[in-house]
Amino acid sequence: MTETASTNYTADFFKPYELNPNFPNLAGANRMERAHEILKGKKAVKKVAKNTFAVKSQMGVSTYTVSRNGDAYTCNCPDCIVHGAGWECKHIMAVKEFLNESITTATPKKNTQRNWTGYTLGQVNEEELVKIFLRQLCDTVESPAREAGKAGRKAIPLSELVFCSVMKVYSKKSSRRAHTALRDASEQNLLEYAPNYNAVNKFMVREDVTPILHHLVRLSALPLAELETSFSIDSSGFATTQFGEWCDNKHGKAYVPKSKKGKQDEIKANRKHTFLKCHISAGNRTNVVADVVITEAEGEGTSDVNNFKNLLDGTNGYFNVLEVMADAAYGSRDNYAKADELGVTPYILFKKNMTSSAKGCGLWRQMYMKFLDNPREYMEHYEQRNNVESTFGAIKAKMGEKLMAKTLVAQKNELLCKILAYNLTVLAESFFIDDIEVNF
Repeated sequence: MTETASTNYTADFFKPYELNPNFPNLAGANRMERAHEILKGKKAVKKVAKNTFAVKSQMGVSTYTVSRNGDAYTCNCPDCIVHGAGWECKHIMAVKEFLNESITTATPKKNTQRNWTGYTLGQVNEEELVKIFLRQLCDTVESPAREAGKAGRKAIPLSELVFCSVMKVYSKKSSRRAHTALRDASEQNLLEYAPNYNAVNKFMVREDVTPILHHLVRLSALPLAELETSFSIDSSGFATTQFGEWCDNKHGKAYVPKSKKGKQDEIKANRKHTFLKCHISAGNRTNVVADVVITEAEGEGTSDVNNFKNLLDGTNGYFNVLEVMADAAYGSRDNYAKADELGVTPYILFKKNMTSSAKGCGLWRQMYMKFLDNPREYMEHYEQRNNVESTFGAIKAKMGEKLMAKTLVAQKNELLCKILAYNLTVLAESFFIDDIEVNF
């Protein structure tokens, strides 16, 4: 069974975030200062038509289009997409500054040494930043309107329940023991009040929560859109607390407890934890999870090759994807055709029995010949796929590799909370290292 999006929420369900004056301003340098940094680059702004300009991103890894209609400007960057018409991003400000005065200076050399000062600041301040970023993120979720004339106590807002659920998973504690962290958040004005621990448990078993958490995972990666253009796709299993009987599935024999092991017509079978399969698309620079699909371990729609297109589609909706890496399990002409449709260059490892036969997919033959003619260059790109392995390792190390929930829906929601919390830790580190602007 694959995760499916709910249709119960309207397009305006997820409202753009507006900075709350009660929270600390973590935007870093303001947009005008960032516009000046953009203009320091060589040919940062280029006029491509009468009222159209191509503007390089601050990191210089992508280009955005700014259009002018009279005094109104629009840009196709994520910042303007989220905030809507009338918002002036740093790219629009750079164009305005460019029209008044052109600034050109030499591009500084790229520093390849790790920023240990920024890394340390991100680690020691991680918990505080995670709570603040999560609060901002949860404020984009609006609770459905209450039915007219309905009696009873007012329901806890969805934004509050999402905050409590993610903080509970981030703490890696039980619902009761995590209640202290929720009380601390309430004292910091990040939470209206700490609800009963059982309210969080009941929230996690709701099916309508899954699409909300999925959306927030993708939204949490959006501040890194200017840094990430190369992604790797892979899957990994997360064990549950329940057991399956693999020997019964393999040999058709039943599991016999120790108290009955004297029976001669049956054998004792080892037990194995059941698990969920987590398919992700991870950025190769920051290891942020751009999109996720959660399935059961076996069954229809659980194979790696079938989830490639969904992940690539979801990632391309938020990022400017130029390259995608995946292992040989994803090697199919349908996946190459999807990458070709989106203008993405796929670096997928070819199996020994594969041939250059295109069978209607020209990109398959093109990449196959590139693999044969220049294997070293091809593998240099492909080996970036190792980053997705590091991503899974970091998620399991930071958030735990076991799912404590009992039902399938709750297990999916718990895993989505793990990934969401992990993405917030990535933002905490990039906030100091890359000076990103975090404003959902």
